[in-house]
Amino acid sequence: MHALIRQSYDVLLLILCMVSASSFAETYVLDFSKSDSADVVFNSELETRDLGIEFKHALPSGTYEIVLDRSNRFIIPVDRGRLRVENDNKEEISNIQLITPILNIEEGDALTEAFHNAFDLPLSDYYKWSQPARENKYLSDFYAKDFKDNYPRISMSVHSSYNKDIPFYVTYQFSWNNGLHRRRGTSAESNTLENFTFDVPAILASVSSKRSEPPAIEKPKVQEAPALTEQSYEEKKPFEVIFDEVETPTEPIEEPTEPSSNWWLWLIGVLVVVGGLGLVLRRKN
Repeated sequence: MHALIRQSYDVLLLILCMVSASSFAETYVLDFSKSDSADVVFNSELETRDLGIEFKHALPSGTYEIVLDRSNRFIIPVDRGRLRVENDNKEEISNIQLITPILNIEEGDALTEAFHNAFDLPLSDYYKWSQPARENKYLSDFYAKDFKDNYPRISMSVHSSYNKDIPFYVTYQFSWNNGLHRRRGTSAESNTLENFTFDVPAILASVSSKRSEPPAIEKPKVQEAPALTEQSYEEKKPFEVIFDEVETPTEPIEEPTEPSSNWWLWLIGVLVVVGGLGLVLRRKN
């Protein structure tokens, strides 16, 4: 019964993976290297859907390639996304949010570490926030960091999926909020990031390859016996074997008795008696 349930689960998982792979097969290239106009999105192959709230539009799943100025690219597999335009000017983009599929701990760590290392951001707060997931507990709130010294501002946030086996999903956001950038004094002219590529599929593939590699088995080290030389024989003292003396009980030995050496006297006596009897008998006759 358990084998049948497990087989059904594997088939379902395979179907979900096939569906997921087919949805990510669609690739959308959004080139903002020359313009931050909303037309970059609306004139692309993307089929957006107006959510009717706060000038937001839903974006379909697929693999997105975000091209920024100075040859900077971000390649992100997206489960769902959102586009927001400026409130006072619908022709300008406020921000784009791209949400990844749910991830396990190793994948979440790899993406977070890659982002932080690329922009020289500290990781201590992330590990502190994600510690409950490593103890098989649910996470609360979310964790976020951004690279502010760029136009658009680039940020990532890690959220709980409320699944202990695959506890994370990541949101990447590109913000062109002109009012915010004016206050910070950032613009396309002040950008220093260039020739940068953040490839999420490549990072996740490296995690999968490490997981599939069999663990290396260390061969036991064989200690070689030290070579014996004549000197080593001379240095060794001979063994002295000591046997304890064991006393064994002795039994008295009976010596054979020798016949008496006076036997001839007995013979003479017998002859005398016989002779005496013979004389007596002759006298009577």
